[in-house]
Amino acid sequence: MTAGTPEAGLDAGARFPPPKCHPGSRRTIKAKLEEWLFSIDHQRKMFWLHGPAGVGKSAVAQTFAELARDGTRLGAAYFFSALDDTLRRSNPLRVVPSLAYQLAILNEPYKQALTHLLATDPAILYAALHVQFQRLIIEPFSLLASHSRQATENPYLIVVDGLDECSDERAQCKLVQLISNAAQRSDLPLLWLVCSRPEPHITYTFSRLDSDILCDRGELSIDDEARADVERYLRDSFVEIHESYRHVITVPRGGCWPPQDTFGVVSRASSGLFVFASTVVRVVDDPTIGDPDAQLKSLSSMLQGLEDIGIHNPLQALDIFYSRILSKVPQHILSVAIQILGFCVYQDAFFGTVYYTSRKVWMFCGIGQGVYYSALQKLHSVARVPSHENAPNDCLSFYHKSFSDYLGSQHRSGKYHLSRKRFTATFVSNGLRVYNSILMYEHPDRIGVEEHACAQAILAQCSAESDLDYSEIRLNVRISPGVLFLMGDNADVFDAPREFNFGLLDKSYDLVMILKAATHQNWNQNIAQNFIHTGVINGSRTDEQLLYHLSILAD
Repeated sequence: MTAGTPEAGLDAGARFPPPKCHPGSRRTIKAKLEEWLFSIDHQRKMFWLHGPAGVGKSAVAQTFAELARDGTRLGAAYFFSALDDTLRRSNPLRVVPSLAYQLAILNEPYKQALTHLLATDPAILYAALHVQFQRLIIEPFSLLASHSRQATENPYLIVVDGLDECSDERAQCKLVQLISNAAQRSDLPLLWLVCSRPEPHITYTFSRLDSDILCDRGELSIDDEARADVERYLRDSFVEIHESYRHVITVPRGGCWPPQDTFGVVSRASSGLFVFASTVVRVVDDPTIGDPDAQLKSLSSMLQGLEDIGIHNPLQALDIFYSRILSKVPQHILSVAIQILGFCVYQDAFFGTVYYTSRKVWMFCGIGQGVYYSALQKLHSVARVPSHENAPNDCLSFYHKSFSDYLGSQHRSGKYHLSRKRFTATFVSNGLRVYNSILMYEHPDRIGVEEHACAQAILAQCSAESDLDYSEIRLNVRISPGVLFLMGDNADVFDAPREFNFGLLDKSYDLVMILKAATHQNWNQNIAQNFIHTGVINGSRTDEQLLYHLSILAD
């Protein structure tokens, strides 16, 4: 079943280490979920767990799924993620095949029924969401029931976490409807736990369900229990940090670390929000700094200032916290850092066709390995930065979607905001600049000596290796045609081709077609009419080639 997404599963390496409930926390909601799962009658086969960003929904989902597995009750689990660089975990067409695969591994009768269906029509794996659900989930279990074959003695639990991070809002609502229809069938031995933020469209879809008969609900809110849980998590985490840095942290005789007043400031600021507390712990325990005491003192001073001016909303404080983290990035490299982060914020701009590893990002930006890691040096508390060894294969990723939301909102991030328009313009500009350098480097006979040396210098910035493989840069520096759909009336994008040496193009079909699409898309917007550089292009054979390419653009 190649259409599945194993990296969205319970024990997937791509999710390691997965979020989990801190020992002793979330007792109320875990008790309610256990009662629902192990109920005898199972009147409600569907449970919606909802709550705002950062309260720990995924941790509850992970912990509860593991509990169900230990009790041989887990059928399958799928953890959506909008932060997955490959976009596989946010693709709605991958969830049902993934669930079906996990169920087939677990249950032999279901596996046989599913295998028969797929042998007849393997294209089911790539069908529409409702067709997948009907053919891969409903029909195999119905087939077993019609032959009086019991798939399982007790119903299986299926966990779908992060529904709001599915890339298509309509698919989110459709999946809720499909699950609710399945929950009403007596021939399906399945229980469904759906976890999400209470987004308006999801809330509306659930409101149309008959909750008294069909769906149970639970809310993770910022209440007294959550505050106590977060305080316990902070205390235990600080104990571990103290043990790890005992040779660095000096504590007066009879004192404690952190001091109670400092701990109180951090605890009050976290105010029951686990994402805030976990970010605090990563900042204090940042191995690139190696000084937890100094980090905590600086952090508590900032948080005390917020408290003094009356900021008690943890979500508002989280935004200010993120701004503080970004303020630590040196000004001379801040714009580079923001641009790199944009590959995480706007990864959907590439429609999943390009997998931007760290190495590809620094090649595309033309900054090189050293600048890449320098730009991210102060951001390890909010982002997983691949090691030098893993840079060719791994992507930068955020610890929590709230940081991506923050960067994408001008109201929340202020001067650190990276708009889609700005990112697209810089993305296209960087790509054309490096691609132009490749062409100039490969055609020294058609440009001047100084231009050739300049091109070589730009390409040398793309990699840390002295013996640079320019073919690798050519392969990596490609502009997805999908970006054109995001350009709209972005006039900044059309500044990029002005200095592009079209005379060096032979038949670079991809780039020409991109520029052709760009001009046609904006033809009636009075933007593209002057974007082609009309000055003299160096080289003795350029005129004929330029006319050739302009004729293609005009077709």
